[in-house]
Amino acid sequence: MARKKHSKEKKRKKRLEKLKARSARTQLLNRAMKTIANSDKEVLVNPFGETKMSEVLLDFADPLLQMADEESYERNIMELAIFAWNLALFPPAERQELLSTFVHDSLPGDRTSAEEITGLIEWLVNRKIEYYVESDRFIVDYEFVGSGNRRRLYVVSTR
Repeated sequence: MARKKHSKEKKRKKRLEKLKARSARTQLLNRAMKTIANSDKEVLVNPFGETKMSEVLLDFADPLLQMADEESYERNIMELAIFAWNLALFPPAERQELLSTFVHDSLPGDRTSAEEITGLIEWLVNRKIEYYVESDRFIVDYEFVGSGNRRRLYVVSTR
């Protein structure tokens, strides 16, 4: 009897996860369409013949994600990784200015943390340039759901 109850509970949790994931993806697409509606950019959702951008970004952030022990840390890592990814698409002079502004606005007055975050973002930018040079897709929006083996990343990107 206890096994049946456990099995039903497991199935219910799995269905709930699928519903959350579907809802997250729908919300993401709606936000992205509003963001890009008045621009000349094309929204790319799983372009045929190309690797999914979510898979690329998870691979890109993997060295840091492996160290995360809480879902909130994973979210912060993905936020920094996506910022660094987009930052790497800018020319070096603009990149440095954008990074300085981001760090200054995010961590006003906290010099130690600012230096640590700057170093981490620069490491990610260099990782993007070295290992993902062919990918020039700009991340417009994303939705990160779950953690660990159950993490899902939904991404909207443009060229």
